[in-house]
Amino acid sequence: MLDRDYGRSPHPPTCTCVTCTERRNKRGRRRSVGDRMIGSGGNWSVMIGAAAVIIVIVIIILTVG
Repeated sequence: MLDRDYGRSPHPPTCTCVTCTERRNKRGRRRSVGDRMIGSGGNWSVMIGAAAVIIVIVIIILTVG
């Protein structure tokens, strides 16, 4: 472990005490995929296009087979 890491805090970067864990959680809020999709307006055109392609492939397979 480098000395400069301990200069910022008395705890190592991998410390799992309550204080360090809460500080890490506040700093790096992670959002789920659903939250990111809703927040950005979603990718509906891509999802609809992919669904249309899958439906066409299934119809072709059913008519050929």
